Amino acid sequence: EKDDQKPTFATVIVEINAADSVQLLQVKGIGPAFANRILKYRKQLGGFSAINQLLEVYGFDAEKLENVKAQFVVDAALIQKLNINKEEFKILLNHPYLDFKQVKAIVGYREQIGPLKSISELINLEGFTAKDVERLKPYLSVR
Repeated sequence: EKDDQKPTFATVIVEINAADSVQLLQVKGIGPAFANRILKYRKQLGGFSAINQLLEVYGFDAEKLENVKAQFVVDAALIQKLNINKEEFKILLNHPYLDFKQVKAIVGYREQIGPLKSISELINLEGFTAKDVERLKPYLSVR
């Protein structure tokens, strides 16, 4: 007596910061729409520092994360960092974790005082909480 002939997926492990859409599609539970959204968000973010950031991708819920997380690894060394002392206003503003007020504070600081010496200094600027600074650390550099 035969089981229903369901395709079996070999479990693939995909490095989320290096994967292209073809590799993402090999992950059971990721279709073309999610593959595109993941790539688009990764580009905006600069890369993923933790797999649970997939929850920030439009339509990605906790159940989907639970189903796919074992198939992903994260190499945070691949994150493209933004230099907060050099990047243009609009480039900084495009980062999902920075809002207008925060970018204005960074650029204002640069213009009035000079370059920031560390990411931790952001806590002294208007609009930044300790949580914001912690969340931004993997994405920003000062040199």
